[in-house]
Amino acid sequence: MINSKKKGFTIVELVIVIAVVAILAAVLIPTFSNLIKKANTSADIQAVRQMNTVLATEGAVEKPENLNEAIISLESSSIDIEDYKPLSRNMYFYWVKAINQVLYVNEDGEIVFPEQYKDYAYKASDGWYSLCGEVQEDDSWKSNSATISINSGAQLVSLMNDYFSKKDSVQNITTIKLTEDIDLKGAAANFGEVSSDLNIIGEKADGKPVVIYGLRSEYETEKSNVNDANIMSNYGFGFIGLINNNAVVQIKNITFSNAVINSNKGVTGHGAVVVGKVAGDLTLENVSVIDSFVRMEKKAAALVGYLQTAGSLKIIGQTKVENVTIKGGREIAALLAYKQGLLETTGATFIVSNVSVSADESFGWSYSNTTTINGYQNTKDSNYFYATKDNSIKLGVTSSHYWYTNGLTLEQTVGTGKLDIEKPMNFN
Repeated sequence: MINSKKKGFTIVELVIVIAVVAILAAVLIPTFSNLIKKANTSADIQAVRQMNTVLATEGAVEKPENLNEAIISLESSSIDIEDYKPLSRNMYFYWVKAINQVLYVNEDGEIVFPEQYKDYAYKASDGWYSLCGEVQEDDSWKSNSATISINSGAQLVSLMNDYFSKKDSVQNITTIKLTEDIDLKGAAANFGEVSSDLNIIGEKADGKPVVIYGLRSEYETEKSNVNDANIMSNYGFGFIGLINNNAVVQIKNITFSNAVINSNKGVTGHGAVVVGKVAGDLTLENVSVIDSFVRMEKKAAALVGYLQTAGSLKIIGQTKVENVTIKGGREIAALLAYKQGLLETTGATFIVSNVSVSADESFGWSYSNTTTINGYQNTKDSNYFYATKDNSIKLGVTSSHYWYTNGLTLEQTVGTGKLDIEKPMNFN
């Protein structure tokens, strides 16, 4: 008789099989991991090589003056923003303005590729920008104190991200002291919406203003900063997007350098390097903007984009706006693009030099000095232009108006838009 009873594995046999599998896994998994890591590194290096070839070719004709122009050059060769993030973990692509090259950098700040730049000396003033907007963060600033000190870009990025997300870690903070120059390296980070009193003060040991390098506020790298309709205009663009009603904010002894504020992709909004929109009270003391770029569809300026009716802006001390390019679709000016609220500049001095203020037709607005409203032809001084799109008519401003534009809808009384302040400005 044939015994039909099936014989299974013994416990000893199972243990042997498991042991063999474990040994093979221990040997092969690291090998596979290393292969994947090498493949990712190779792909990253090839991406850097490709980007630098494009930049060198475009730069031979005209070198990019800011991150926006560098990105336009890359996009012209079908290199999309999704390609800006390395495949390898804890690695970064940095575009460096001074040399117009993309560098492949590890988490320790060491340049891995191109090899000829491995000994390149890092300087914040050279303009370093993380192409994907990600940088190292440091949360060692966290405490229960109302006053905190920040001494690095990694700390400030961490703080701004927590503030933007309204985390518990920032609820008690009323004063932020910056004790060293700060390089944000093009991080996609800002304070977003400020709804409570806040002081941001530069306090270097030598008494000089703290320089914040590489501030970046643009739609492409901040897609979380949108409302339900996918529009960022509720916050605005800048170091602080929006100061809400009843919030009292002071920014003191700070110079912004190599900032990039850019709405991009036709996203509407108000923007400036310092604050996009003010509905509360803002005091700027010894605050300057140099070597920066602003581009917004609506209100664009260096200091403040939109001072709303309920808001107030007080400027104290010396303000410099130098080597700044400002482009916009409608209200455009060097310092303040649209003024409705209270502006006070008593005791302030201003130095404005090499500032380019111009209309950007890519937003779809058309411009003229003459337009017809209700059957009547209206002509304004050449200092103004009409901006029209989608059957709407607004009044813009050209580069001759360095200060601000006032009441720009045609239903309102148009102000002079000239230097309506008590103390004369020094415009070089």
